[in-house]
Amino acid sequence: MPDDLCFATKPQLAVVMLAHSRRLGIQARWVAGDEVYGGRGIRARSRELGFDYALAVRADHTVSTPAGRFTSTALATRLPRRAWMRMRTGHGLKGDRHYDWAIIDVQPDDTPDTGDAPGDVHSFLVVRRHRYTRELSFYRCHSAVPVALADLVHAICTRWKIEKTFQNAKSITGLDQGQVTRGNSWMHWSLISLLAAAVLAVTRVRTTRATSESELPPGSPRTAQHAEDHRASPSPTGERTTSYAGPPDAAAIKPPPRPATAAGTTSPPQPPDLHKHIKDQELQLR
Repeated sequence: MPDDLCFATKPQLAVVMLAHSRRLGIQARWVAGDEVYGGRGIRARSRELGFDYALAVRADHTVSTPAGRFTSTALATRLPRRAWMRMRTGHGLKGDRHYDWAIIDVQPDDTPDTGDAPGDVHSFLVVRRHRYTRELSFYRCHSAVPVALADLVHAICTRWKIEKTFQNAKSITGLDQGQVTRGNSWMHWSLISLLAAAVLAVTRVRTTRATSESELPPGSPRTAQHAEDHRASPSPTGERTTSYAGPPDAAAIKPPPRPATAAGTTSPPQPPDLHKHIKDQELQLR
């Protein structure tokens, strides 16, 4: 490793990455993370850089409200039943995932030195409750503009998708399996692994999209538009072509006419006389 690098904690590394993203001109809005990143330092730095955040906090995290200071768990037990809202948060192996959510206005404790205007303070504690086990999870959130609970839930759940992507990179492209002893070799291995994971992700999205478009039902608007474009397309000779409109109606299909008999009626066709055919062949051989 280079001599100018030293040990840094995960929150410290995250602050460096956030500042670097702003210098690169990345206009992201939300910062999401688990309990490791829920400290006051990274929350204050996020606000200084112009980020809104939705960061998980511990169950004993203390917040200030107009009614006093409470831990997250104690505050959640005071919520009335009408404060909870059930919302869909994604799709899993067993179907859609639904949780109960509640939002509580709290006083910010991470105001940057530059300060905020009185109307720019929107700090919340979001509580998630499992429908069956009643297990609670807590998230400290801040937004520079008024925000709905559904938007906060979307920002919180986006972190799960990112974590799943890294898990796939570890299991499929070997992101955590680089057996190297030098910093440059480790960086090369990580870069190649992440590039391979990105190629697989883009290929999967394009394949899924192409498959879904090719399996559109016959009556869908896109299928009708494709048929209309095909009917209006000119042929190589300059003439307008017509597309196949499907099988004809059963009522329009007429059987071929049967041969007429002497009485003027029709009779079904007779099979050929096999005995007569065999005798004719024997005569020709003689």
